[in-house]
Amino acid sequence: MRALLPPWREIWPSVLLGFLTVIGGVGLLGAGAWLLSLAGGRPASVLLLVVPITLVRFMSLMRSTSRYGERIVSHRSTLSHLARLKGRVFTSLAARTPPEIAHGASGDFLRRMTADVDRLQNLLLDALAPPAVFALVSAAAVGVLAWLVGWAAAVILGAGLLAAGVAVPACGLIATSSGRVRLASQGGRVAGRLVDAAQSMADLLMTPLGGSVRASLERDAAALAVRQADLDRALATVRGEALLLAHLTAVAVLACAVPAVRAGRLDGVLLGAIVLGTSATFEAAAPLLGAIPAAAEDADAARRILVPAIVRPRGAACTGDTGIELRGVGFAYEGGPPLLGDVDLILSPGHHVAVEGPSGAGKSTLVLLLAGLLRPTAGRITVGGVEPADLDEGERARLIAVVPQRPQLFSGTIASNIALGAPGTGRGEILAAARAAGLGPLLATLPKGLGTEVGEGGLRLSGGEMGRVAIARALVMEAPILLLDEALTGLDDQTAVEVARALAAFGRGRSVLAVLGERLDAMGFNETWRLADGTMRRIDLPHTSPRP
Repeated sequence: MRALLPPWREIWPSVLLGFLTVIGGVGLLGAGAWLLSLAGGRPASVLLLVVPITLVRFMSLMRSTSRYGERIVSHRSTLSHLARLKGRVFTSLAARTPPEIAHGASGDFLRRMTADVDRLQNLLLDALAPPAVFALVSAAAVGVLAWLVGWAAAVILGAGLLAAGVAVPACGLIATSSGRVRLASQGGRVAGRLVDAAQSMADLLMTPLGGSVRASLERDAAALAVRQADLDRALATVRGEALLLAHLTAVAVLACAVPAVRAGRLDGVLLGAIVLGTSATFEAAAPLLGAIPAAAEDADAARRILVPAIVRPRGAACTGDTGIELRGVGFAYEGGPPLLGDVDLILSPGHHVAVEGPSGAGKSTLVLLLAGLLRPTAGRITVGGVEPADLDEGERARLIAVVPQRPQLFSGTIASNIALGAPGTGRGEILAAARAAGLGPLLATLPKGLGTEVGEGGLRLSGGEMGRVAIARALVMEAPILLLDEALTGLDDQTAVEVARALAAFGRGRSVLAVLGERLDAMGFNETWRLADGTMRRIDLPHTSPRP
C-alpha cells in the first residue's frame, strides 16, 4: 500500500481544495436563492441586497478558483505518483528471470504497463480524495442545517447523504461486481490475442489464416463492447437512484423547515436557500458513485502489478580474478526434465571458448546461468569466487556483457544503440567496436553511417545486422567477460569468421564464451566444446588461422 498511495503531503491539498469547491457550489446556490427571495419580497432598500449579492460573487469566485487549483494540485500529484509507479512496475518486471518472462503472456505484461498503471494513476482522484471531501462536506452541511432548522432536518440530510454516498455505491458495486470481473477477464484475453496477432501480422497477412484471426478478433471486440454497455447501463441506473435520493432528501428537509418558518424560528426567505443548498450538498456524493467501483478496480490492478514484484537485496562484489568456473553444474526448469547435468568448465581470464551443439541442447540456458540470470539446480558457478546470481546488479553489469540470441534494439541511431552498453562512449570507440563487430561494410553503404536510424525494434536492419549491433554494444562495455548466445549463427560463414577474428583481436584480455548453432572452423577460439545430452565434452577442430 505504501507503494500505491501518494504521500499524505500530496493528498491533503487536493482534499482541502475539493472541499472548498463543493462548499462554493452549495454556497452559490444557497446565496442565489436567498438573493432571489429577498428581491422577490420588494425590500425597502436595495442596500438590503448587498450582502447576498456579495456572497454570490464570493462563492462563485471561490468555487471557480478552488476547482482550478484542485485540478492543478491533483494532476501534479497524479503525474508524480505515476512516474514513481511506472518505475516500480518496470523494476519488478525487469527483476523477473527469463523463465518467468517466457511463461508469461506478452499481452499480460503490456496490460500491466499500460492499462493497470493508468488505472492506478487515478488512485488519488478516484479513491482517496472523494471520500475525504464527502466526509468534510457532510459534517459541515449537517452542522449548518442543525443550527438553522433543527436536528430533525439535520438527521434527514445526514441519512440521505449516507445513503447516497455509501449505500447506493455499495449496492451498485455488488450488482456490477460479477460483470466487472468478467469484463476485466475478457478484456485481458482480448488484449493478449490482439498483441499476439500484431506481433505475427506479417505471417498472418501472407496466409489464409489472417482473415479468420481478424474475424475472431472482431467478434471478441463486439462481445466486449456488449458487456461494457451492460455495465454502463447498470452504473447509469445507480446514478439515477442517487439523483432521486437527493431530490427526495431536499423535499424531506423542506417539510421540516416549513414548520420552523411558521413557528418563527426560521426566516422564510431562507427556505429556497436551504432546499437548493441541500440538493447541492449531494455534489460531494456524486464522485463516490464511481469511487467505490474504482477502488475495487484499483485493488485488482494493484494485485496484478504488485504480486510479481521482486525485491532483491544488494548483492556481493567480485573480489578475485574474473575467471568463470563451473563444477558439477546441473539445471532443470521447474516441472521439466534435467537439461544440464554434471557440467565442468573453466574459463580463465583472457581465454576464448566456443560451445556448439544441436538445437535444444541447453546452450542458451548455459549462457543465462553464466550471466547470473538463472541459478543452477546442482553444482556451483563462480566468478572470482562469487556466484553470478549473487553479484550486485551493478557489479554484474560491470563484469559480464551478454549478446542475446534475439537482441533488442531501440528506436534511434546505430550509434545510440551501440552506446547503450556504455553511455558517454566517444564516437571513435563506437566506430571501432562497430567495425570489430563486422558493421564496417554496412556503414560504408549508409549515407549517415552511424547516424542512421534503425527504427522501432531495429525494423530497418536485418537479423544479422541487429546481431552485429548487439555485439558492438557489448564490446564498448569493456566488461572482462563476454558471453555470445549464437550471435554469429545468423551470419554467413565468411562474415562469421571475420567477426570471430575481430573479436579475438578486440577482445584480447577478455574471457569470451561464444555459443554456436553449429560447428564452424577457423574461428580462432582456444577451445571448442560440444554440449549434447546435458553433458559437455571438448572437441578438437582444425584451425586454418591461429588466434592472435
